[in-house]
Amino acid sequence: MDRFAALLKDQPTQANAPILALAALVESKNEAEFSSNEIYEVNRYITNQLDMDTLSQRRMNDLLNEAVFLDILGRTERVVGRGRRRGVTPYLYHLLEDSDIVQAVILRDSRFEPLGGQPLIP
Repeated sequence: MDRFAALLKDQPTQANAPILALAALVESKNEAEFSSNEIYEVNRYITNQLDMDTLSQRRMNDLLNEAVFLDILGRTERVVGRGRRRGVTPYLYHLLEDSDIVQAVILRDSRFEPLGGQPLIP
């Protein structure tokens, strides 16, 4: 947990918000993997609660991919069959640590303090 806490501590607030959103989704829906669209919706809610600027979905995706590179998150490719979306590879993101640990580490940050005790899912 110390390595994980150190990794998150060094990340900007805007990078931790989508990670917190993913942890909240995992905890509330009892599923392990979520698309960037699902994460983005919860991320928007969290950033609004914190009175922060909400990043574009493209920028949030970049931050999620950076978190994958840093071994904070994992990512799997969803196989898309034939049809209009052929050639597009949507990703599903999952936590590499327990959602309780992720939330505890992020909520320790004073910038996320206003969220303490509040539901993180709209």
